[in-house]
Amino acid sequence: MGLLIVGLLIWIFAHLFKRVFPDLRLRTQDRHEKFAKVFLSLLIIIATVLIVIGYRHAPNVIIYDPPTFLKHLTPMFMLVAVYIFGLSLVKRNKVWLATKIGHPQLTSVKIWALGHLCANGDLASLLLFSAFLVWAIISVIFINRSEENLKTTERVYAKYEIIYALKAAILFGLAVWVHTFLGVNPFG
Repeated sequence: MGLLIVGLLIWIFAHLFKRVFPDLRLRTQDRHEKFAKVFLSLLIIIATVLIVIGYRHAPNVIIYDPPTFLKHLTPMFMLVAVYIFGLSLVKRNKVWLATKIGHPQLTSVKIWALGHLCANGDLASLLLFSAFLVWAIISVIFINRSEENLKTTERVYAKYEIIYALKAAILFGLAVWVHTFLGVNPFG
């Protein structure tokens, strides 16, 4: 459990660094921008490895037993999360929802975390998914304080909605396959 906690703390620190210390970030960009980026990237990689190892080896301490219907809702949460995450990869004027959500990646992390909290009641899952949920909420608060409103009112076209929905469905299918390959039934 210790590795999981340390990994989460490092991961959150590395991702919030530029938001919490914006002035320090500006100074480092002048002289050591490349070093700072490489250092933070290495921290994120190390944190991810610690999180994975810590989660896989954490003892199975049950905190709550989620109802079966919530476990069956998790794939729906995940489909929505994949769809919204991908909105950050399309031009804002191509897909309608992209014009309405200012921070699609962070929004998808919140949905992903909530979906997994609905399906998993063990201590390691509670720590992992709650930490990501809190990180995403804090990140949105910091970003909203420092940037203008990102929403647009541009015209969108139905053909792009359909193409994007098909791409999101394929990515969701890939995520289901990975879970199944790892021995986890994503459908309860």
